[in-house]
Amino acid sequence: MNSDTEKEQVRVVYAEPEFRMPSLWKVFILNDDVTPMDFVVEVLVSIFGKEHDEALELMYEAHKTGQAQVGTYSKDIAETKIFEVTELAEENGYPLRMKMEK
Repeated sequence: MNSDTEKEQVRVVYAEPEFRMPSLWKVFILNDDVTPMDFVVEVLVSIFGKEHDEALELMYEAHKTGQAQVGTYSKDIAETKIFEVTELAEENGYPLRMKMEK
């Protein structure tokens, strides 16, 4: 074959991208003997988007058992919410703490 008349064939292959769901982390609010219950409820409503009644239940669960799971989030979101709670608690002089577990 003459190289002038040859046509190059290009084959394009499209690969399906691999999507993986991010690992989810459980976020817990921890009980302490100093932080007022009203403040804990307000944090659960304002930062975690809980309804007032659910926030009350979670606050009582933490009070009785020492902790309550308040949500499940990707690592970045869990860390951000914990940071927001810690900052707000410190600004108000409370020792409220959170933790996260895989």
